[in-house]
Amino acid sequence: MRIRIVLALFCVYVQVSAQETSNEILPPDVIAERSPSDDALRQIRDIEEKVSTIISTRATEEERSRALELWRSYIVSDGELIVRQYAALQVGRLAYEAAKFRIEEGDSLRRACVQLLEPDDVIWSVGPRSIFFFSNWSHNLAMFDYMEEKGWLGAKPNDEQLIELQTLGKKIRIEYSQRIFQYNPDRMVRAHALYVLLQALYWYEEYETANDYYHILRNDYSDIEKMKDALIEFNPNKALRIGNTVPEFSVQVVKSGQVVSPEVLRGQYYLIHFWSTTCPPCIAEMAELHEIYERFRSYNFAIVSFSVDDAIGNLERFWENKWPMPWYNVLLENGWKDETARRFEVIYIPKTVFVGADGRILENEDTLRTKKLADIIGKYLESKY
Repeated sequence: MRIRIVLALFCVYVQVSAQETSNEILPPDVIAERSPSDDALRQIRDIEEKVSTIISTRATEEERSRALELWRSYIVSDGELIVRQYAALQVGRLAYEAAKFRIEEGDSLRRACVQLLEPDDVIWSVGPRSIFFFSNWSHNLAMFDYMEEKGWLGAKPNDEQLIELQTLGKKIRIEYSQRIFQYNPDRMVRAHALYVLLQALYWYEEYETANDYYHILRNDYSDIEKMKDALIEFNPNKALRIGNTVPEFSVQVVKSGQVVSPEVLRGQYYLIHFWSTTCPPCIAEMAELHEIYERFRSYNFAIVSFSVDDAIGNLERFWENKWPMPWYNVLLENGWKDETARRFEVIYIPKTVFVGADGRILENEDTLRTKKLADIIGKYLESKY
């Protein structure tokens, strides 16, 4: 009898703990509106534990693959909708936070995730950063469906078809985050949707509309800590506007000890590049940077790479074992907080700015992110030399 009582008390403890912990995962308004069952709360807790493990550890490719299949089983199941939606949002979260956790193009899981959530659903509040991925997936799926309907799959679109696809893609990408911003009851969700919307507007160079939404961001959401970067990134009066003089800097090159500054570089075209050896997107663009350097080094062109690494040894090992980076390299002593990083408004890496011979900014992240870097640089240099 005593053993049974102990076991019964243990079971009650586990159930109450799961309920309390899951309530911490799900905001009160979600609990109030959706009234999830105890079983749903236990499943949500199980999902959260697995997500946290994947994010906090260096999961192997096999472990990531197993996790993806587990998520798939939750999302396409006949279980409670709130569990399926929570699992779908965690797929977006993993894509955001866990290195190399990606859903391949064409995977049906993308469609299943997107179809589970409506713009006004309160469940967005448990994973608002997933809006970025859901917006991209929605865009890609709609483009695929449209091309399939038109019979264009498997063939390279002609100029007229390309314009049609670009117009459709622009509409879908902008409207997805726009609807969440407009209809979702949660303020933090609206803030994240506004961030994604601003990214889309800049991507499609809709600067006038972007400025209107920027004022909404500044006036209504500037108190939210996670929006501080957006206030810098989308500021229409930011320091790195095209046509502005490049911010001042005077730094010492790692290998040669040479001091470089806008004054020293005047008369040259140059690329300013902020990066780190621990940044996968930075490393992914190294091949292109080396190709650009070799192609244009005789065209009065230079690259200045500013690393936010915390030790010179990281750079030396990278140069020796991965990419030599045979141009000006600078280690910022205070990393992200360095004065040079602050002047260039570095809130993410890689960050690239292209500067003309007169020291004025020719291209910034707003224009460079949508075009091939070599083509942009070639446009300026090959016509002059």
